[in-house]
Amino acid sequence: MHEALLGRDELLADALSAPAGVLVHGSAGIGKTAVLEALADRGRAEGHRVLRAGPARAEQDFPHVALMDLFGALLPEAAGRLAPALRQALESALLRGEREAYGPAADPLAVRVAVVELLRLLAGRGPVLVLIDDAQWLDAASRDVLAFAARRADPQVRVMVTERTGPGEEPSAHGLCPPPVTELALPGLSLEHTGALLRRRLGVRLPAPTVRRVHRASAGNALFALELGRALVRQSAPVHPGEPLPVPRRLRTLLADRLAGLPAHARGRCCGSPPRRGPASRCSRTTARP
Repeated sequence: MHEALLGRDELLADALSAPAGVLVHGSAGIGKTAVLEALADRGRAEGHRVLRAGPARAEQDFPHVALMDLFGALLPEAAGRLAPALRQALESALLRGEREAYGPAADPLAVRVAVVELLRLLAGRGPVLVLIDDAQWLDAASRDVLAFAARRADPQVRVMVTERTGPGEEPSAHGLCPPPVTELALPGLSLEHTGALLRRRLGVRLPAPTVRRVHRASAGNALFALELGRALVRQSAPVHPGEPLPVPRRLRTLLADRLAGLPAHARGRCCGSPPRRGPASRCSRTTARP
């Protein structure tokens, strides 16, 4: 089992038993992608046709990029079974077919209907599992098409979506899932599972008090815990009680985002300094006190 799935058995069972749409949400690094990979593996093992898109922030302004990931490879196989107008609209949106057919004016409704029909064709051959990772980075055109298709999904089509959310933030990607939507908040790892993660990935056994501090500082976030653990291993010298934990540079932005969602008094304690006015992102320290 993937390390980030330690302690996720109950959540996976809930996702696998959901009737239609599943929305898994949580903070950056908490293990959402690993959960989606486990669901994809299970789907393939059970004979599902798995379609997957993983949008990125850098591609958010390009229309239909997620649709290219999901359906681009299927067009040679299934386009001939679509009505000509639908096939041409989808090929134009996905930049397939003749270059003369490209163009910015693909009929939005035709693209939406084409995706609905394409999913129905696939569902006629067996169950389909659509996976969308990091839905917060979906381009607007793909989001609109997928929401249209979700409202008209064949019962053989299941959709599972992950979305990054901050502390206390509600997810917003329900519309991408066919109803009824099962919403699953991904919690942090327990102390026991954080220790197991550090042992497996780092190949060392950190002292129990240090593991407890890493767990508190990371709040059970798998990515944060591993980066803090790696920094401790690189430092080699033990961290004495009362000394701050080293925070690698790659974690500073993520930690600043996390601190921004905390109350002022909590931000002050995290940074090891009294609370002060202004955004949490001003905290530039490179150490963390649990």
